[in-house]
Amino acid sequence: SDTDSTIFTVQWWVEWYSGKINFTQKSCAVRDSVVYLASQSIIHLLALMTANMGVIPEQRFQLAMKNEYCFPVFSLTSRSKHYFAYMGAREGLVFKELELELKGVALKNSNCPPEVMRQLRKLITDVMDTVMAGELISIYEVMGRIAKVENEIKASILGGKYEYLNTTQIKTRESYKTPDSSNYSYYTMWEEVFASKYGHTEAPTYSAIKVSVDADNPTKLKEWLLRMPDQAIAGKLKDWLDKNNKVTMSTMLLPEIVCGVAGVPQEVVCGIDIRKLIYATTSSFYLILEALGFYMQDGNLTRLVSDYEFLSDIQPIS
Repeated sequence: SDTDSTIFTVQWWVEWYSGKINFTQKSCAVRDSVVYLASQSIIHLLALMTANMGVIPEQRFQLAMKNEYCFPVFSLTSRSKHYFAYMGAREGLVFKELELELKGVALKNSNCPPEVMRQLRKLITDVMDTVMAGELISIYEVMGRIAKVENEIKASILGGKYEYLNTTQIKTRESYKTPDSSNYSYYTMWEEVFASKYGHTEAPTYSAIKVSVDADNPTKLKEWLLRMPDQAIAGKLKDWLDKNNKVTMSTMLLPEIVCGVAGVPQEVVCGIDIRKLIYATTSSFYLILEALGFYMQDGNLTRLVSDYEFLSDIQPIS
């Protein structure tokens, strides 16, 4: 039900014959010739193996393997089964124009905002185009583009927008076996805590914004409540938490229809771990940095690209 793949490079033959790595017609011809020789040697070795197994001569070439893909540019990342490449041929079909090949969930994350994924794909293709042009890659230019994305996310969140947040649904009370410990509880939370200031919402079912807050222990929860600009809201939220026997909070679901008009409440914004949100949204960009040999991330999010203020002077390609 599954097959194992082998990937190999012929760049050393191209460099030996052409004097350097390039993508001229001559170099591509060298590449294809070496691949053909390698494929023929595999056919020969498989035939030898079947002969040693006692297979009759008429069936010795039934066991066969073929070269499936041609990647003129190919880059591994530090994450297993994640890579990006340009595809020049597949199953014997040679493409008129190179096609982008992305492998791995992080490089094709459908949960990321479309604009972030567009900029990721643009960065990947620009890096590979630079390689094919025989030019050097500027790590500062790459980092400047990533910093721009991260700063846009930060400005959006602090401004009460939710374009970088995921959405879900809150269903009717009857849809849950235990409504008070389900998504439905966030409907009652909104009505009791936030509605008087930001507006009431319709009864479920409705679309909700999913917000991760940094209050996963009682100490952090208390600090968050103290940071809230409106302490009346803080008091209402504390009462709601006490009534529902909650001493921590890691997620909140807010009605999208209200936040679309009034924005995400600043009382919620001040509880968001913005650094964690930024990295969750841009983690794929860090894979590209690591593929270029630039490692800067650890489990504590000690450094983000946007922490480097000098990058704001760089004018990245849009």
